[in-house]
Amino acid sequence: MNFINRIFFLATLILITICSMSKDTAAQNTPTPEAKQKKEQKRGDREEQQAAYNVMLDSLGLTEQQREDVDFINTKYRAQMQQIRQTNEGDFAAMRPKMMELREKQNTELKEVLSEEQFTQYQKWMEENRSRRRGNRPPGNRN
Repeated sequence: MNFINRIFFLATLILITICSMSKDTAAQNTPTPEAKQKKEQKRGDREEQQAAYNVMLDSLGLTEQQREDVDFINTKYRAQMQQIRQTNEGDFAAMRPKMMELREKQNTELKEVLSEEQFTQYQKWMEENRSRRRGNRPPGNRN
């Protein structure tokens, strides 16, 4: 009987240790309120940007086909730019030439879809949007 009590005690001790470790791990993976707030703010910013983008596309007077083509092109290049950001892990000096090259390719494709006037309006909106985003950056992140 003494042997069985020892085994039971050891099994209980192991179970308590495992439960304690998984609880600590779960606590580490739980986002802080600040992180949750920042994520919600980014989501709100993205929604505002998407709404502004849709208004801009509406103002260009695009045909349905042009709208689909522009959305496809922008989605394709957005994914490639996101990949560059992840690969370079914040090294803006390394990212800049790659991003500029992608933006040139994107603009070349957009020129094939949009009229000259539409493309000029699109570029103006993109530059204004870029300037607004730069204005929202903390002082240490300006390039």
